Amino acid sequence: MAPFQNKTIVLSLTVAVFTAVTLAGPSSNGGGSGCSDLASRQGANISYTDVVKCFDSIPFNREAAKTTLESVTRLFNDYYISRDAAMTPFLVKPLEGDPVDIVAKFKMIGRTRYTSDRKFHTDIHQAIESLHDGHAIYFPYCYMAYEYGQPLSLYAPVINGKQVLKVYQDDKRRGYEDCTVRKIDGKSAMTQVKKRADVLFNSKDPNVRLNEALASITYNPQLGAFVVSPGSFATRELLPDNPSMRYELQCSHSKRPIFVEDEWVIRPQLPWNFTDTASYIKNVCLSQPTTALPSPPSAGTSRKRDLGNTSFKQHATFSALNKRAIVTEHKPQAASPALPSIPPSAPVYPEAIKIGAGNCTVFHQLKDRPSIGILTLFVTTLDFAEVEFMSQSLETLYQRGVTDIIIDVVGGNGGYANVASDFVQLLFPTTDPLDKIIPVRFRSTPAIQQLSAKVFNSTDGGWSRLGNMLSIAGGAFYDSSRFWDMDNSRMYSDNSLFTDTVTQTLFLLTHQFGVKSYGVGGTKGEALSKYQYVAGAGTMLETFNGIFAFANMTSPIKDLPYQGVLAATIGELIAPGSSVPLEFDPAKHPTDFRLDFDPVNARSREALWTQVAKAAWR
Repeated sequence: MAPFQNKTIVLSLTVAVFTAVTLAGPSSNGGGSGCSDLASRQGANISYTDVVKCFDSIPFNREAAKTTLESVTRLFNDYYISRDAAMTPFLVKPLEGDPVDIVAKFKMIGRTRYTSDRKFHTDIHQAIESLHDGHAIYFPYCYMAYEYGQPLSLYAPVINGKQVLKVYQDDKRRGYEDCTVRKIDGKSAMTQVKKRADVLFNSKDPNVRLNEALASITYNPQLGAFVVSPGSFATRELLPDNPSMRYELQCSHSKRPIFVEDEWVIRPQLPWNFTDTASYIKNVCLSQPTTALPSPPSAGTSRKRDLGNTSFKQHATFSALNKRAIVTEHKPQAASPALPSIPPSAPVYPEAIKIGAGNCTVFHQLKDRPSIGILTLFVTTLDFAEVEFMSQSLETLYQRGVTDIIIDVVGGNGGYANVASDFVQLLFPTTDPLDKIIPVRFRSTPAIQQLSAKVFNSTDGGWSRLGNMLSIAGGAFYDSSRFWDMDNSRMYSDNSLFTDTVTQTLFLLTHQFGVKSYGVGGTKGEALSKYQYVAGAGTMLETFNGIFAFANMTSPIKDLPYQGVLAATIGELIAPGSSVPLEFDPAKHPTDFRLDFDPVNARSREALWTQVAKAAWR
């Protein structure tokens, strides 16, 4: 979150050039009735035993494992731009982590004698997760088909100068809200939460990961309100180690500790269609036939920043590129009643006037300080209509006497790089392109050099009209005609961008305009990064292979035999004047100011805005 006066702003940037398609894959000879009990539940009242029985009935697929390991190794050895940096990290506070030789981890997996198919795929997932790179992902649907939730979500407010772990929300409505959580499964509660936070992939900052593990509120455009997000401690995408979690609570209404044991509430990520183990393997695990790309926008609706939507029904609803891999739509018809829909947060501090909401921004004005407006950016995929809405809303704020604005990006999930340029151009009009600030490095190989030559200045059926480099069809990010040539101050006229390890430029606003940023949460007294996860150019394997298919070339990486998400960072940003990738550059991470969550501002965005306003404009 960052205040601005006379147009100062901070954004957390990411590039997520991911697509979602299904794959053609081999058949399986798996059989048996191990998944029949799970199938009979029809998405409701699923027990932990049902899932375990199903997963354990899936035989280890040696050939699928071999192909999977070959593909992930090739992607991360030859094309993962941060491979070398991850082995020799420059990490100091607020960043933290040991060197990770991801290829060595894959070799170790290859030397392991597996009998459990789930164990094999889980090990690959956890190896990639250890990079703490928000664009490096392996989510096999076979073993991430279900979401596991705890009725208690937790947060860590600071009260009277001391940070404590408390219950944020009790979905069973037993009145445990704001009870202190002393122990979880017999161990220190905070230790257990931080242990979970340590394995989250979204940041190299442990306090950013702590925020991710705990409950918070995020803006829901469908409801038009801030709603509770339970956090990654209370929600899991992998099968938990135990069927339940035991809490020791200290509540104000009881002198004695209260012991609560809650089973995991389990629900499918999608309404999967299967009846037994064989059909589970066929329909959930193995790759499915590819779906054709949708038609491009009609000629009459051409915009410079039109983005091709190549997300298809199944993959679009299973949002594995989200932080918690939670279904966003098309939920099962018979969802478990034990985990009800999360209601909007209570307006415990209704001190802001809502001015208007667009597709990815919402505007407010503080009542007690009407000179201060708030722009909340909750989805970073701006289009021209949204830019026009923002311009009109800013004008409305100006007409209402607003002179200072807070840009709220708390809990943002990243998005497209052009958001930074378009968004900042609106607030900081310049005569030169704004996406010429930060170098971006790509890893080049002979295959990429040949590919970039074949797709240079390519057509993609309308998705990249007027040079939208973010279109993921056609030559996509390997078509250098979509990039700016810094040396010659023009768009690239050939594929020289990819003929060596080179630099390319994008935009990072924070350091360009000297913004003062405010970080919220984390551990009291410790620095906190301003980034949810750092900007980079990421791609899914399906997208990568699709570009080779577009060029009538054979991809150097095989498709995955199991359906799911495999993604890696292919371009890393370098801050001006630095040789260290931004992902590993501690000097560019810390916020200028820190705020703690408390029992009020953790539940009310208005209270948080007011605190930022008082700190920024006394």
